[in-house]
Amino acid sequence: MSPAQNYQQRAAVCLRLARRMANPTNKALLLEMAQTWVKLAEQAHAKQVQAGWPAFASPSEIRTVSME
Repeated sequence: MSPAQNYQQRAAVCLRLARRMANPTNKALLLEMAQTWVKLAEQAHAKQVQAGWPAFASPSEIRTVSME
């Protein structure tokens, strides 16, 4: 799993928790945390693309194949 995917999953967890919160302060904090995770995911994705990794695969998923 790439860092961007990890951050997206963390954002999703925050959103799920926020939906269940009755306390408006806690809900707002969780929504803010989700926004932060989404921003981190976007930054990580941009770095991954800039480094030349395809958007659909993490570096650990790409294998070097010998063409012998």
